[in-house]
Amino acid sequence: MDRIKGWVALIGRRNVAYVLFASLLVPFGMAIEAAGPKGPDSGGGIMAAIMLWSVVSLIFFIANAGLVIGSIAKGRSATKPLIACALPIVCIVLPLVLEPFFVR
Repeated sequence: MDRIKGWVALIGRRNVAYVLFASLLVPFGMAIEAAGPKGPDSGGGIMAAIMLWSVVSLIFFIANAGLVIGSIAKGRSATKPLIACALPIVCIVLPLVLEPFFVR
């Protein structure tokens, strides 16, 4: 349990919460998709999850970019806000890089 607390303290609670949010959007989108229409009208659940992710990620990125600027201006460590600024970008780039390995 102390190792988990150490990692959370190193990475930051808001960064862990963002990763959990992003990972929970996959089953959320699948659940909405299963309840929606089938055939050519399908895809609304996944699109709703993507739109929710993009709005939250934009707000998350802007808030953490402000924290980076504030930390640098005050001479404090900006490690956690920098990690937080990289997370939305990683969520976009990582699937694009890994796509050739999983899609045939």
